[in-house]
Amino acid sequence: MNEETLDPTLVSPERTHDLEVQKYLEELNRISTEIGERYSRGDYLQVMSSLAALPSLHRIILDECENASKPNPSDSLPSANKENTQEDEPSYFGLYL
Repeated sequence: MNEETLDPTLVSPERTHDLEVQKYLEELNRISTEIGERYSRGDYLQVMSSLAALPSLHRIILDECENASKPNPSDSLPSANKENTQEDEPSYFGLYL
């Protein structure tokens, strides 16, 4: 990973989780490059090994995106002002993957 792109002084304190997500995204890019290189060399067992890392990395990034997309409760309107919402209904949409 390139540590220069993860300069903590460039991220506000309330967005420090972005640094962690950025690390996961860089790891995803690194693994993708590794898979391509290994495939080009014909190292198919190593390709499968690299691919095995993707589901857990995918889950972490997906969870972080889902958490980031949730509305901030302090930004929402009082429940008396909301129209046509159910009590247990999330205020964000599902992911189509």
